Amino acid sequence: MHGIVHVYLDRARKNQDVDASTEVVSLSEWMHESTMFNIITNIHFFKHYVKTKLFKIWMANVRKRVFNQKRTMLVRNYFLVKPTFSKHLMDMNKLMHDLSQTKTIS
Repeated sequence: MHGIVHVYLDRARKNQDVDASTEVVSLSEWMHESTMFNIITNIHFFKHYVKTKLFKIWMANVRKRVFNQKRTMLVRNYFLVKPTFSKHLMDMNKLMHDLSQTKTIS
């Protein structure tokens, strides 16, 4: 019987008391899996999956950073939330609302 032997050295290195484990795959099964792997990796989605995933993670981080920068800038500079202006602005808003509710003669 012809086949491919795969020795798992990582498992043996992590567990010093365990011998290296092996796996034997027949040559025809290995050829079939190899062909399927090559076909799948030529499909656009699978070919670019890792790059696309990393790009989306990067883009989400950039958006989050920009959002946080703008939020910080608004907290520092937005005069409507400053305590000095807030009471007067609320009074002004109340007066505008009362004025809009007043009926006029036409």
